[in-house]
Parts: sequence; structure tokens; C-alpha cells
Amino acid sequence: MAYKKAMAINWCVSCKIGLANEEVVNGVCERCGGTVEKRDKEQWMIAITRYADRLIDDLSSVDYLPKIVKQQVDWIGRSEGAEVIFELEGNVSEYQFLGLHAFKDNASSAFWPWLQKELLLRGGELTVLDLPNPSEPQIAEQVQFIKEHYTFNKKTIVITHSLGGVAALKLLPELDQPIEKLILIAPPAAPDGFLDQKPRPALDACCDWSFDYQVIADKAGSIVVVADAQDHIVPLSQPKQLAEQLQAEFVVLKSQNPHFDGGEEPVVLQMIVPQITVFTTRPDTLFGATYVVLAPEHPLIAKLAHQISNIQDVEAYQKQTVGKTDIERGDETQEKTGIVLEGVHVIHPVTGKLLPVWVADYVLMGYGTGAIMAVPAHDVRDYQFAKTYGLPIHQVIEAPIVSVPSGIVHQTAGQLTEPIVIDVACYTGEGVCVNSDFLNGLEIEAAKAKMIEWLEKEGKGVRKINYRLRDWVFSRQRYWGEPIPLVRCAGTCGSATNGWVAVPVDQLPIELPEVDKYEPADSGESPLATITDWVNTTCPDCGGPATRETDTMPNWAGSSWYFLRYIDAHNTEVFADPQKLKTWMPVNWYNGGMEHTTLHLLYSRFWNKFLFDRGHVPTAEPYAKRTSHGLILAEDGTKMSKAKGNVVNPDGLVEEFGADALRLLELFIGPFAEPAPYSHAGIVGTRRFLEKVFSLVEKVTDTSSPEVVRALHQLIQKVGEDIEEMKYNTCVSSLMAFVNTALAGTISKTDAKTYIQVLNVFAPHVAEEAWEMLGETTLVYLSKWPVFDANLAKVAMIILGVQVNGKVRGEVELAMDATSEQARAAAEANEHVAKYLQGQMVKKFIYVPGRIVSFVV
Repeated sequence: MAYKKAMAINWCVSCKIGLANEEVVNGVCERCGGTVEKRDKEQWMIAITRYADRLIDDLSSVDYLPKIVKQQVDWIGRSEGAEVIFELEGNVSEYQFLGLHAFKDNASSAFWPWLQKELLLRGGELTVLDLPNPSEPQIAEQVQFIKEHYTFNKKTIVITHSLGGVAALKLLPELDQPIEKLILIAPPAAPDGFLDQKPRPALDACCDWSFDYQVIADKAGSIVVVADAQDHIVPLSQPKQLAEQLQAEFVVLKSQNPHFDGGEEPVVLQMIVPQITVFTTRPDTLFGATYVVLAPEHPLIAKLAHQISNIQDVEAYQKQTVGKTDIERGDETQEKTGIVLEGVHVIHPVTGKLLPVWVADYVLMGYGTGAIMAVPAHDVRDYQFAKTYGLPIHQVIEAPIVSVPSGIVHQTAGQLTEPIVIDVACYTGEGVCVNSDFLNGLEIEAAKAKMIEWLEKEGKGVRKINYRLRDWVFSRQRYWGEPIPLVRCAGTCGSATNGWVAVPVDQLPIELPEVDKYEPADSGESPLATITDWVNTTCPDCGGPATRETDTMPNWAGSSWYFLRYIDAHNTEVFADPQKLKTWMPVNWYNGGMEHTTLHLLYSRFWNKFLFDRGHVPTAEPYAKRTSHGLILAEDGTKMSKAKGNVVNPDGLVEEFGADALRLLELFIGPFAEPAPYSHAGIVGTRRFLEKVFSLVEKVTDTSSPEVVRALHQLIQKVGEDIEEMKYNTCVSSLMAFVNTALAGTISKTDAKTYIQVLNVFAPHVAEEAWEMLGETTLVYLSKWPVFDANLAKVAMIILGVQVNGKVRGEVELAMDATSEQARAAAEANEHVAKYLQGQMVKKFIYVPGRIVSFVV
């Protein structure tokens, strides 16, 4: 779940710290306004993407506000589509290929003859050696044979199948110079543990099965480990283990024959031929692709530098994009910029046409593959880019035109549907495929399915689910934060984890050392890195020298699980007693600001699921209900900010109007979950309301008038229900309306006390004072919430005649405060009235409460 990875981060030159994308505004640091640049830095990552599907799917099991659910879903950004392969033109001939076959195989086995033919068609040459003694192999003997019969250079690409990968892993450390690439197809990592459970004693004896992973990695420009999703021999865990130890790319593909034993294995060719893989949610528009675009950070640009004739201009463009955040680059309103890679073309996977390759900053390396196929006829950003640079626009989706037999165009969804003119605007709506060969006439969803089927059959693409969510960057180069409990052994410990060894539980927590200063350094290292007495330590496994990890954890590390510790805060054995967790979890209701409904909510849900999977917590979701309050804005509707000078200090408002007046304003200002502007007139209004409350208390009598009794019990019912729904603004409105009703009638001391009990929830200071004025000696907050009497709350009813074209056709019983919708529904449900409405078109419905219900038909 945790791994270290080199990646580009936003670096503030002035603050000397890494910044999140959200902290970079218009290319500069939000905090200091200083220059922001990209720097490569090794960071600890948490594989949150493994939980992406569950983080979306499990939202159906909780009660979150719809907009919070949408934020979670949008941030994870699950999208279904296809990865499509665009082969690069003419690159195969630049390399020499060596094939190493499997156990008991030879150069004529499996896919080797077919692969030789396919590479030859592309101008490449593959040599497959017949390794000695394939049924009783000695890897050392095979390595010597390879060295004697093949000449390596920096352009060599070694392709291996099964046990051939073991020979390659032993071979590379003995080579005098690095090779271009190593591709391991279905490699075993051990001589046993195979899925078919067959003993293979020859493999036990073939070598010692120990590998110098770091040296191997240094001897290959890149390494790809390929596993078969339907392998019946090598378990997925073995190639995956090799990939992790080699820090190599790991790919799981589906073979034609299990263990890649087929005579033709198109996915193997994919791993060999230089190509650009793009992710698209619209494979139905593949025939409309007219160019391919790479993100400026795409590693292929550097690899192709020798054949890009305008490489200096390309590198200058790359530097221009360094200061832009992903948010700015993805903004559809921004002008699109880019540069063509002169001398580089790809082959369209279906039509075979050559397409140009561009670099543009509207393509993000962090989404999909960092490359897209551009379909300007049916994508807004592609269209804008194509129009800017004069690139071809090829329509492949046609809008549906719904017509009556006479040929008159109908309205679809309330709008006239007409053929779109692609030269004027792109079309992104529903329709059918045109200009698309075997997809012509198909609707979009059917065309997607058929194209993916074709791509997989031809070995030119695969069905793919992609996520906007990236793995969690867990490193911070600063003093403050929990130290990451890992040390790096200077010896041989932690061979499977690149030397990293976990600090034992009995040595936790690691405490931060006392320091004179904790300002970050320009080197990008944490201030902790300079404290040698703290950094230098001993390895907990071997006792030899080791160094501590100097990155610290992000603030999310604590905020993702604090609620679990609340349950059992003083437990020194475990973070919380399992029985207490079972009693209290999940959190019944969590309310917080909208600023915490994306990342904090996502991270804490992931953290809880991770603990749940390991049996440490009783529920998969931490919060049963999640709501959020809106932001109080400035009077002009903008966000309050010290820089803008529009911050309203609540201390001054409390001093002038009182704390309860301010509290009521915050609740009354609008729906609880929505932002609302501060209103000075509003707080004047809430203050006047509270003054009315005192006036009401001062005028109590022996009895309450009937309308006051009814209004009071309606108030208790409504406020109780509205609190549950967080409709606090309507609660305050009801409290205000009742005071007006009571001041217009009479109210008894008993009913006044009941009103104050309801008011207490919203205005506790005024309520306590009024409670005392009414003769009570205890505190109102200790009293019970009042119970409403449904009979007393009942609204007065009235019987009205229902007219149809001026004649009374029936009668309905309605509440005095019935709405127009309620009155019409009751009238239409009356059997006597209904027969006069049947088959008629209602031109007008007239309702005057307490007086008239009338239809004009």
C-alpha cells in the first residue's frame, strides 16, 4: 500500500516547500505570490487508487447530501472507455531485438516465429537463440551461451518468455553496457508455487534464484514486467513481486493462450513496438481522430528527442508550462497552446493513416496515460485547438433528426434539432455514427462496444476503467508532522523494499527532535535531514547503521482517524477497544464545512476501509450521515478576505447586537447548506425580533386565545421536524411568525414558557433571561423539549363548492391555509367534479383561499 516514487511537484522558490495544486493560483504561490516551478522529488505514496471503486460504490450505503456525494464521485472521476494503441511510424528499425525462450521451448516455440514476422514487417529484426539444455537448464550455462552468440549495444531490446526472464536477470549484471529495454513476459520469481501444482525439480537446480535488482535496473533503460490475467502456471504475485523489486512498470494483459503460449500474441507486440497509448471514453469516435496530443511532461518526448527536428522549440514550450497547475491547464476557457513534434507521426490503428503528434498543456500527465487522441469534431477542447492550428476536423457522429412523414422537423427535448455544421461548432450530443466504416448507423453506446471488441480482437487496444484520482502523496518536506516510521538499512536488510525497514511498534511514536530553527532548505529536503544525530540510527533488524526517513506525514494523517481515538482516548494498548468501537461506530452524523467534503472526507473514508479490511474497525464506512454548512459571504456576495478588507468581525456584532442576535442571523440567513451573504439589515431584524420576545413575556395573561394555542402546537411540531432536516432558517421564521400571532392575540404564562423552551435552542441567552422573568428558578436548558398536541395543532377546515365553467359541480373540504396545488388536487379527485373535467382541456384554474375553487374548461 505504501511505496516511494519520483514525481514532479509544485515547488515555491520563496517558501521552499512543495505545494498542492490548489495552492498555486495563476502560476504563483497563493501564500506569498512567489514563483512556482516543477521539481522532481521522491515521495512516499499511498495506493488509495486500489480503493477507488469501493469509495464510489459504498456511497449508496450512507446518507450524504447529494452535492457531497457528487463531490466524492467527481473527485475520484471513474470513467469507462478504452486504451487505444497508436504505433509510431518507423521506430522499430532503430533497435535490435533479442528473444529468450521458455523452459522446454526453443526458437520455434510459442509466439516467436510470428513475432519475428511482425517485427520484420515493421523494419525490425528479432534474433531468438536456441538456449542450451532447455529441459534441464543451467542458467549460468545459458548466460554464457548468450554472451558468446550475441552482441549487445545500447539499442538492444531483450524480450523474454517465462524462464527466459530468469536468464535475462542473471545476464544483465554481466553486460559491459546498459541496454535500451528489458521486457519480461510471464516471468517466475521462484522455482515453486506454480498454479498447476506440478513439481519442476529442474527449476530448483537451474540457479540460486537470487538477483541483484539494483544492478539489473541500472543496466536497462527501462523494464516492463508483463503478467497474464489467465495464467495457469505463474501466479500473478510472482511477476508483480519482480516488478516491485526492479521498480519496473507492471502490466497485466490477457493472452490468446494462457501463459502467453499462443502462436500469435498481439499484446506481446504491443509491449515491443514503440507506440503511444491513449485513453478515451469515446472509442466510438476513433475514426474521427485526426491528431494525437501528448502532455508536456510525457516521458516519450525525451525518448524521441533524437528524431524531433524542432526539439529546442519543444523543450522551450515544456518550460512554459511548468508554472501552470493542472486546474489552470484543464480550464476550457483558457486559450489552447501547443507545438507539433516535427518528424514524429503515429499510425491510425484502424485506417492506417499517418497522424501528426502534438504537445499541448491542456492534456494532463496525471489523467489516463498522459496522451489523447484528438477528435475535434466532437470534443470542445480538441475543436478549439484544431481551429487555432488549422488541423483537420472529421465528423463521425451525426445528430438525430426526428421527422413526421411530411418531412417537417419535430422538436426534440423542447429544441429544434437540425444538422450541425462542423466548421462552425463541434457536436457533443447523442447521435449515430457516420464516416466510420463498420460503425456506420450505430448509436453511440453500441458503437463503443463494437469498437472495443474490434480493438481487443486486433490487439490494438483494451477495455479500460480510468480514474481521475491519483495515489495519495504522503510525504511532506517540513519539520512539523508525524515522522514516517521507517529507516533505511545501509546493509542488506529490506531487500524487497529497497532497503527500507519498519520501526518496531515498541519504539513508536518517533518523536521530533528539538531544533533551533525549522525553516525549509532550498535543497527540497526536510529540515530534519540536517540533524545528523537524529537521522543516523541503527537498523532494527540487523543492528547495523541506518538512516531515518526525514519526510513527515501530511496533516491528513491525523485528521483521517481522530474520531476513532475519541472513543477510547486514554487506551495505551490499542488505538481503541474493539467493543467500544462496535458500540459507537459508525459516527451517526458528521457536519462540517464544504471545504472538507472532498479530500478530508475521501482520505478518512479510505483510512477507515483500510482498517476495516484488517479487522481493526467494525464498519466499512466511518460516517453514517454527512452534511455541510454554507459559507457566510461578504455583503456583495464575494468571499470574505483580509486582503479585500471585507471581513465582518463577529466580536463587534456581539457587542452591538448581542450573541443571540448574531446566532439567529447565521441560522436565518438562508438554507443551512448553502452560502449566503452577510446582511447588516438582517442582524438589525433579528435584534428587533428578540426585543419582541421580551415584549411578549411582559404581556402574558391568564389564558391564550385559540389561534395562539393552535399556532404554538404547530410551532412545536414544525420546529421539531425542521431541526431534523436542518431547515434552521424556517425554524427561526416560524419563531418570528409565532411572536407576531401571540402579540396580536393573548398568551398565557404557561404557553409563553413553552415558547421559550423552543426558542432556547436558537437563542439560549435571551431564553434563560425570559425564563427567569416568567418566574422559573431553574435553567431552561435543563427542561424537556415540549410535546405538541396534534388535535390542538389541527388547522381549521372549510367546505368549498367547486365550479366548472361557473356551475357548482361538487364540494371539497380544505384546510384554511391549503395551497393552490392542494386545492386543485382535492377538486380533481372529487368524483362529481371529475366527470365534468374528463376529456376537457383546462384553460384556467382559480383558487382564492377560503372562498373560490373554479375550473374554466
